[in-house]
Amino acid sequence: VVNYDDLLERRQLVNQGVKVIRYQQNRTDERNFLVSSDASLNVLKVLVRKRLEALNLGLENERINKLVERLINEANAVSGDIVLRAAKCGRFASELMGVVLSKALITAEMGAQNPIGWYFLDDYASWLGQKEGQIADIMAISPQYVNGEPILKVIVSEAKYVDVAGLADARKTSQNQLRQTVGRIADALFITPGRLDRDLWLSRLSDLLLDGIEFSSDNKLNIEQWREMIRSGNLPIDLSGYSQVFVTGSNDSNVEGERSPIPK
Repeated sequence: VVNYDDLLERRQLVNQGVKVIRYQQNRTDERNFLVSSDASLNVLKVLVRKRLEALNLGLENERINKLVERLINEANAVSGDIVLRAAKCGRFASELMGVVLSKALITAEMGAQNPIGWYFLDDYASWLGQKEGQIADIMAISPQYVNGEPILKVIVSEAKYVDVAGLADARKTSQNQLRQTVGRIADALFITPGRLDRDLWLSRLSDLLLDGIEFSSDNKLNIEQWREMIRSGNLPIDLSGYSQVFVTGSNDSNVEGERSPIPK
């Protein structure tokens, strides 16, 4: 089902139990473009299952099945487009796994108890001014209190899920995509003197808050107060980026887990 509508937005459909597989905000005529579906994902489940079995996790059948479901559901919570692409083409099933693993790491850092909005950046490529496929994968936005002071934490991530033979290329490509995306956002928000379109970027950030986060009624500040603080430039923003490369394969490849700063 395709909707091109100025009232309907993603969360309304998700709350009705509808799977949204494509969502694009169109800022020019204020209408949203949504594609939703209830088609089965049997092929995708097979593709994800094959990748899990290759890891030799030692899990029984039922737990593997639950893990497959959870990976697909977690990806769908970010964007149905990740799931749709993976269902159509095998190599995107690896992208799905990379995005979900990256999401788990970012959630651990931001704190699962905090409200977090997830955004698949290909869905927002037009207002980032970059082409789909040439920008980082996901962005997480979390309004938090640190030492009693409100702050907006923004983490951008580019994730790859590759075998050891593709590690060097994946690392290089991933870092480039991340550097370009974070650089573009940082220039728009933090450059001094401020850019002429800074207010527009702040306004978009405040709209993203509305798109992706459900605020609980016991929050100290309601969502409109948070959005107003972002738009007026009075809320500190903490922006960081990760290039996360997950390597799959046998243990004899001698790849060690490591964290290192990205140059430039």
